[in-house]
Amino acid sequence: MRFPNCLFAIPVLWIIFLNEQFLFAQEKWCFKPLLSNPYEARIGSMYQFSNRKLRLDIGNTFELFNVVNRDSFNANIGVDFFTLTLLRAEGNFKFPVETTDFFFGVNSTFYLKKSNNYNYSFRIRIAHISSHLSDGLSINSIFTREPFTYSREFFETIVCFEIEKFRIYFGGNYVFSALPKDVVKLIPQLGFDYEVELRKWLKFLVGNDTKLTGYNNSYYLTWSFQATFLLHQLMNKGVGINLNYFEGKSIYGMFYKEKDSYFAIGFQLFFY
Repeated sequence: MRFPNCLFAIPVLWIIFLNEQFLFAQEKWCFKPLLSNPYEARIGSMYQFSNRKLRLDIGNTFELFNVVNRDSFNANIGVDFFTLTLLRAEGNFKFPVETTDFFFGVNSTFYLKKSNNYNYSFRIRIAHISSHLSDGLSINSIFTREPFTYSREFFETIVCFEIEKFRIYFGGNYVFSALPKDVVKLIPQLGFDYEVELRKWLKFLVGNDTKLTGYNNSYYLTWSFQATFLLHQLMNKGVGINLNYFEGKSIYGMFYKEKDSYFAIGFQLFFY
């Protein structure tokens, strides 16, 4: 993947981002995506300094149908479609693609307002992830590591308790089908998001996400942290500058037994 070729995509993405007919701002989400959870639909990228890798996320979450719309309770049905792509920085604006994970699923989201100070939100989703090696890990058309079939289908439940701009959440995944078979079936999850309005056009967001993932009946702690400065009044959309830290087993299926540890900086487009 060569950088000059990517330049042609920039004006196209910018037109789509600004055009309400292509992408709509979801102003009344029942459940906002978790800020630092790696398995959320995003449009953005980050450069990982410690290992000279580039993470590219392409996709979005849409709450499509409003099932219940009341003052104190809302329920929506939506979809998630996105990719998680890992590229290697080689200099001269060359970024060979090493692996790509494909995520798609359906979700139900709920919002329960208890008072002006606190409320609850929930998300249930059923999803599929598959992972594939790419030509960036090959020499003369031969992969430098052996590819294998990786996929998992899971049922996820997340429960959030919100106090004004602070949100704490817990839940997890139950993996009901997976290849390889040694992937753990239950993945607990805990985290928080916090939002501060610095100006009418500028917000500061911070989030922390922890999971227990693993294989062969062994569990390992995965920790993901993100801080974002969000310019949020561009046609009800926003552009964020992200600082990230990740520690734990790789989020990419092809490398699910390998440990990752890195600081990263990047950008993200927000639609809420």
